[in-house]
Amino acid sequence: AEAEEMVALMSSDALSWEKIASSILTGSPPDFAILPCGEHRSVSRADFAQLAIVAVADLAGCAHDVVAPSDGEAEASGSQKAPAFYSGTMQPAVEMYWMSQLCDQLRHDLHSIPPIFDGCTRTIDRPSEVQARDAYWSIVQEQQAKSGSIGLQEIWTLKDAVALNPFIAEPHALLSQALIQHGRWGEASQHAMRALHLFYQWGTPWDKRAPLRQWVAFTQMLLQEASMGRTGFSEAPLVAPSTLPLPAYSGPFIKPVIVHL
Repeated sequence: AEAEEMVALMSSDALSWEKIASSILTGSPPDFAILPCGEHRSVSRADFAQLAIVAVADLAGCAHDVVAPSDGEAEASGSQKAPAFYSGTMQPAVEMYWMSQLCDQLRHDLHSIPPIFDGCTRTIDRPSEVQARDAYWSIVQEQQAKSGSIGLQEIWTLKDAVALNPFIAEPHALLSQALIQHGRWGEASQHAMRALHLFYQWGTPWDKRAPLRQWVAFTQMLLQEASMGRTGFSEAPLVAPSTLPLPAYSGPFIKPVIVHL
């Protein structure tokens, strides 16, 4: 009976953007929902919390620039664009600001608190999320266009993305790759470990150009390479002196070719 009740509520308007936004703003979840048949059904705070966290997981698993929940704030300001043809550019969606706020509001009502957003104890605002996403995506687009070496400017941009939104893994992974090309093994290892930690927290990639298993395998490769370089193993690739050009960037899932001394 309890399961049937939750299934019925999942098909109601309990998780509409209006009710989610109201819950975030007021700190009070809706006390009733309307089923497809028109019936009004009461909703406890605990029930809404369980429904909401399932919805967060569901949306995190599919959202990008075409498949994304309606961004109420963007829609209200008129900045939300009409959807492109599937699959669009695969640019990550802007969604974590409201997810983090919702999780923070409801964490005390959850049977089991997920590890995302540091156990639902931290939030991110929309401007910071947009800036982080745009910084990350600018690096992706730039490197795809020029296929050149990864310079210090790219490292700084990725560090900005990591600082603005510390809850996503992919900027850490690409930052690790960039640091490896500059021989900064310790930093690269730290960012690779952080990326893996975040991938395992979410169980889905934020950048959906590749599936989770591919992101994880790529990041594990980076961690191994950085660890070998840090310990000075002879098998570890070494970067060329600064007088030589850095190796060309070879894409997010191809091991960079690093010049051996």
